[in-house]
Amino acid sequence: MIRARGWRSLAPWAAAGLLLVAFALRTYALGARELGFDEVGSVFIAARGPLGLLAYLRSAIREHPPVYYLLLASWMPLAGRSEFAVRFLSVIIGMATVAATYRLVWKATNRPLALLTTFLLVLSPFHIRVSQDARMYGLLALSSLLSIFIFIRLLSQDRARWWGIFWLVTGLGMFTHYYMAFVLLAEDLFLLLNWRRYRHLWARWLAIHAAVGGAVALWAVLSPGLWATILSFWRGGTASHVRWDGLSRALNGLYLGATLRPNWLYLGLPLLLTAFGVGLTQRRNLWLPRGHRHGGVLLGLLLGVPLITVLALPERVTGRYLTAALPACVLAMALALDWLASQRVSELASQRFVIGRLSSLLLLLWIVFVDVTAYSSIYFPPGESFRARMEYLRVHAHPDDGLLLHGPWQALLLTYYDPGPLRWYTVPLGGRRTETGPAEEALAEIFNAHDRVWASYSSVEPVDPDWVVARWLHEHTHEVWSEGDLVLYYAAPVQGLPLELIESPPSRDAVFPPRPPQVFLPAVARGWAGGYERVEPVNVRFGEQLRLEGVALANLEPVSGEAVLLLTKWRALQDIPHDLVMWLELVGPAGQVWEEYQFHAGPDYVPTQGWSAGETFVERRGLVVPIGTPPGDYTLRLRVFPPEDGWSPEGGDSFAVGPIHVNRSAPIRALELLPGHELHATFGDGLALVGYEPWGLRFTQGNPLLFTLYWQALARPPEDYELGIELVGGDHTGAVSAPVLVEQRVQPVADWFPTNRWQAGDVLLGRYAVPLPVDAPPGRYQVRLTVRTSDGSVLPVGGTRSYKILDWWTRKQTLSGTDVMLFEVQVEARPRRYRPPAMEHHLDAVLGDDVRLLGYDLVATSIKPGGAVELTLYWQALRRIDRMYSVFNHLAGLDGAVIVQADSWPQGGAYPTLYWLPNEVVEDHYTIAVPSDAPPGEYALRVGMYDAATGERPVTLVDGVPVPERYIVLATITVSR
Repeated sequence: MIRARGWRSLAPWAAAGLLLVAFALRTYALGARELGFDEVGSVFIAARGPLGLLAYLRSAIREHPPVYYLLLASWMPLAGRSEFAVRFLSVIIGMATVAATYRLVWKATNRPLALLTTFLLVLSPFHIRVSQDARMYGLLALSSLLSIFIFIRLLSQDRARWWGIFWLVTGLGMFTHYYMAFVLLAEDLFLLLNWRRYRHLWARWLAIHAAVGGAVALWAVLSPGLWATILSFWRGGTASHVRWDGLSRALNGLYLGATLRPNWLYLGLPLLLTAFGVGLTQRRNLWLPRGHRHGGVLLGLLLGVPLITVLALPERVTGRYLTAALPACVLAMALALDWLASQRVSELASQRFVIGRLSSLLLLLWIVFVDVTAYSSIYFPPGESFRARMEYLRVHAHPDDGLLLHGPWQALLLTYYDPGPLRWYTVPLGGRRTETGPAEEALAEIFNAHDRVWASYSSVEPVDPDWVVARWLHEHTHEVWSEGDLVLYYAAPVQGLPLELIESPPSRDAVFPPRPPQVFLPAVARGWAGGYERVEPVNVRFGEQLRLEGVALANLEPVSGEAVLLLTKWRALQDIPHDLVMWLELVGPAGQVWEEYQFHAGPDYVPTQGWSAGETFVERRGLVVPIGTPPGDYTLRLRVFPPEDGWSPEGGDSFAVGPIHVNRSAPIRALELLPGHELHATFGDGLALVGYEPWGLRFTQGNPLLFTLYWQALARPPEDYELGIELVGGDHTGAVSAPVLVEQRVQPVADWFPTNRWQAGDVLLGRYAVPLPVDAPPGRYQVRLTVRTSDGSVLPVGGTRSYKILDWWTRKQTLSGTDVMLFEVQVEARPRRYRPPAMEHHLDAVLGDDVRLLGYDLVATSIKPGGAVELTLYWQALRRIDRMYSVFNHLAGLDGAVIVQADSWPQGGAYPTLYWLPNEVVEDHYTIAVPSDAPPGEYALRVGMYDAATGERPVTLVDGVPVPERYIVLATITVSR
């Protein structure tokens, strides 16, 4: 009695707490994810209004019934069309499902089981997902739940009121999603299997079927789209075999809310618990009214009918197709856990009681763990963002640009995510595939109409398996920018190669006077050059594998936001069996890189098969000058990187062409489209900070803190201003005397472009790299900005900063004082080791005053030609090192000739010596590839260091004895076949 009274008093509070947790889990990051294709479809249909959406649904193939769309059509005028707003309707439905679960299970069984069932539903990743999607699956789950518990009420209370409610719930469920029929079919089968026990219900049960079936039949008669859908399923027939991958994918979605490859360690226990709950319920009457049997059969039918029916259809199966089974799934697990926690045979069986309680608790904790680990994929699923692509286009696209949507379904997404005033195109398909002729004609027409075309790729391979579009674009246009699946192409100034590069094609063995690694090309008349402004044959070898034979440039005087175009002609000197990575950089007057573009040689997304010796190929590329780039003379620098190592041109580490003169650009169209636009801070009367973009929010000791600022000149600055950048402790962000970790004073944009050269209206870009101390205390820090005049006085700060709360409420903060707190970063400690590990060979070698070589590990001393020497070195820093040392590893013959060398900064460049602290031990691994044509014999393995800036080797002592050659001989390596 006392226990029951305690439950009665505590249960309402526990239920209220579960509702609060459910609301938090279902609203967290609600607007962070972009709307998926199906969700955009929901908004697209609901936006037509009640009559319009009914007409659309009647004619559309493979569409759902109208109830959810009618609700959404009524909701959007009240709440808006943002991601948060349209999804919040599903949150309300999900909360109603949670509340109904507690109430219905309590009335059917008891309060503890009701709380446990509600708890499992609250944490269910799948229910969280359907409660955050602007789709009808949350409403289907609610309809299924109500139908099930009203059905079991009808088994014992044959009353007209319950029949009316059941008819209403079932009818609304059928007009929410046709899969509501799974629940009705499971209930039918249960009555058939127990027809003697429930024969008094059959008359009204058949009447319900007639009413619901008649309404659905009338809808079908009026809906040619539904008939076409049924016909397509009929023609497809049933699946010819058991689709185990579909089964695992569906169960993975139902239990974990995921569609990725299932983790059977996580999925196995919930499945076993569900099966145990079904079997237990069949043996013991745990949830049906007293006197009624076969509760396990009903649970099994509610779970099995949706699963078997869906798997019989030749469709791709995901967890959402099993939504109707969710209430039975959660209830079965709760029944199993509740029985384990409460079962007790007698007072003497206290040990069994304790074991049962403990096992139930452990199982429940495991279910909670499994659920929580699935949340990251629900709230922040991996994958490309169509919303981000369209937002980028609104900032960077020109009004007369074109937009090519290559891949299915993207046109619908444009009805929600607006790219701005761009004319968009699709490639015509022959059936469901891209045909070469029509596609090439369409692409030619697009580039006749536009000088710049953005291409958005999505799920291309099913419709264009031969990559016809990507190949054509590579051969006829200049690719100047790409990020993810969004690419910008410029129309080529002329089709084919410029005449200068065609007339005298060099042979493989031709001899040219070598060009220097930096070439300022002479101007060539546009007509003779075939549309390129500058054309020049060159002869620049990149290693022994590749030769650059010609370059052509166009648009040599761009403004920021436009691209300079570069055509390069290459010849393979040896077989190149792998992809080539190339890197274009825009280098300013002071050597600073203002933009870079990395790409694979060959068409986008097409696996490169390599090039044969003597084969030539052409790369039409370019580079977009970033918005806000200050006017001046720049160069284009080109690098080549195969996967193994870089190939440098003779005489330098890159090849540069120029000059490229960046002109002063007009003020950009919309400052609010810049990153960090929520900040508009003024410094004095003439300078405004209108945007910012951190390159990350977590930085490691010793690494530079990188970020970008966008400045606007409100008036022409009367003098030269100086920008102060400070990194201050995160716990003292509001204090003037906050501890300063790093302080730096720089020109707001560049030393060669001071503020006295700015003009009113200019929007200029500044890139900053603030080095962090290698021993910086880990923790949170704020980036603080000030602007000073030439006499050192600080300009006053004004303006506003906006904050968004829950994605829809904007709060503005007025700025004042003399500084701006820009953003917060986390400084993280480097993993360091000060105790030497076990090593195979110990040494005592000292390099200058900086480094000691403690020893090394060598995997083998006998190597075959074409093999590799695996070497691990163990260094120790003697003090704080102020030089960038590079490590060299040589294999040298008895005559001292080096047959192979492997030079690198420590740990492949990831941990240079500037980051080392006194007494720190650094493990450094090298793979030294032995040439396949290396002569057999014995070779000395020599290691050492040199200053990367000067090439000078430090004084080297081994066992206290100076080594004149300043290297250390570790071992003798035998090369033998």
